[in-house]
Amino acid sequence: MKKLKLMLACVLCLLILLPGIFAIGIRPANTNIIFENSHNASGKFWVYNDNNREFDVNIYVENKTELAEYVTLRTERLDFKESDSALSVSFEVNLPDIIPPGLLTEHIIIEETIPGSEEGVYSRIILKHKINIQGPYPEKFIKAKLNFHERAKNMEIVSEVENLGKLDLKEVKTTFIVNNIKNDTQVRETESTSLKKKENKLLKQRISKDYFESGEYEVRAITTFDDQEIEVVKHMRIGSPQIDIVYFNQFFMGDKVNDYTLDLLNLWNKKIDNVWVEVDIEQDGEKVDTFRTPSTFIEGGLLKRIQDYLDLRSKSLGEYTFKMVVHYLSVYQMKSQSFSVELLDEESYENKQKDSLTGAITDEVDTSTSPFWIVIFIIALVLGIAFVDFIYSKKKKQKYYSGDDNDEI
Repeated sequence: MKKLKLMLACVLCLLILLPGIFAIGIRPANTNIIFENSHNASGKFWVYNDNNREFDVNIYVENKTELAEYVTLRTERLDFKESDSALSVSFEVNLPDIIPPGLLTEHIIIEETIPGSEEGVYSRIILKHKINIQGPYPEKFIKAKLNFHERAKNMEIVSEVENLGKLDLKEVKTTFIVNNIKNDTQVRETESTSLKKKENKLLKQRISKDYFESGEYEVRAITTFDDQEIEVVKHMRIGSPQIDIVYFNQFFMGDKVNDYTLDLLNLWNKKIDNVWVEVDIEQDGEKVDTFRTPSTFIEGGLLKRIQDYLDLRSKSLGEYTFKMVVHYLSVYQMKSQSFSVELLDEESYENKQKDSLTGAITDEVDTSTSPFWIVIFIIALVLGIAFVDFIYSKKKKQKYYSGDDNDEI
């Protein structure tokens, strides 16, 4: 029933908007200007009233590129009557003496005005007339693109080059420079090749996957052609951002507000912002509570500790499962990780803390793997030698004062 109502609502909205969809149109959709033929041009296109209705449109330049200032509208508004099947829009383009090479685009916007549009459901038609300006290419000019392909053991880096200039090129090659977070730069250079006018070639090199860890890498492709060069910079992504939960408390005191510690390890090689953890508390397979940690950021490859408070006053003693999901970058969500946690009475909690502290100290002074016994042995040896020397000196003095010392002086 709900689906049927939704479908009916969609059909109703479509019927309301349908008259406006075919209300107006423009012909032609594009105006093309070749700079080498003329720096100035006059243009015209027609706005059609397909439904023979009464409406108005505003006309303006989109102003998204530097070319907008060179487009002048001779028509800024059209008022259609039912009898008007089409009205024209005139404009002029007056270009400077020098413009960038290649295809440049600007738009003229035709926007329908709706009186009282702030009330009720309405549709507003916005159409665009595209102005394409083909800038001149110099004698030597290359258009370059940079792409990556993952192979079994390598990352293949590809520079796609196209000769758009007026002359053939004798020597074209690309140098790839890849940087990672450790500033361990990898440089690869392709073989030199020729490139005829309008010709397109792929220049390739490979870098072993052993060099890459999970993360983002800046790749620079510097293409030299004869005595000139062009550089393209692009970021290559290996894997996807990942954050692991490496520590959470194993026990808490029941019927108390506890402080907790949560350690997060950023396995990505870049800083990750807006990291937080959503936690579901379960007992015997049933969800009994939920909370989320404060948000934080973690630098690439580093550990970040979150410390906060957890209200467990309403929970009974026993074992619980804390299911945690890390959220970050507003869009990524990790798979859940589970931690077993005990809620203890005060005495058991204090005993657990003592055991944990003892264990920590034992771990710090591990006599089986550290030079602990060697240090003890050296101290004992020094004390033993000092003691023997003290006894020997004392006996020697006694013999001297008793007259038993017959050594000559």
